[in-house]
Amino acid sequence: MAHRPTLAEFVDQELRLADSLFGGLVDAVLKQWRLEPPSRLASDMDALRVLHLHRQDFVRHAMQSMIVFGAACLAFLVCLAIPFLGWILSIFVFYGSAALWLVLMFKAYQGERFKLPLAGDIAEQRI
Repeated sequence: MAHRPTLAEFVDQELRLADSLFGGLVDAVLKQWRLEPPSRLASDMDALRVLHLHRQDFVRHAMQSMIVFGAACLAFLVCLAIPFLGWILSIFVFYGSAALWLVLMFKAYQGERFKLPLAGDIAEQRI
């Protein structure tokens, strides 16, 4: 029987893979820019510089999102397992997580760094 990884093993494996995928993405962008330069005047290093400077933020935001919405999914499923009262609570969990998602997306669009109290601390420890 195949070994099923724990959540911690899965996250660790994905973080290890993220580094090579990030490098591959940067290489692909540079290759495309060398073949067909962008229409505006920019050096090849602009994209690299931006990606490299914000890499840690991208990974931290992704980890924070996985923690928050993974917990929201588990809470939703637990609420659905409880008859009547749990079904009502599941509605609040669903709409609460949707509202949180919209707020976090808006803050990210504005470029604001936003750390949720518990999930942000856990995400920083994992990275």
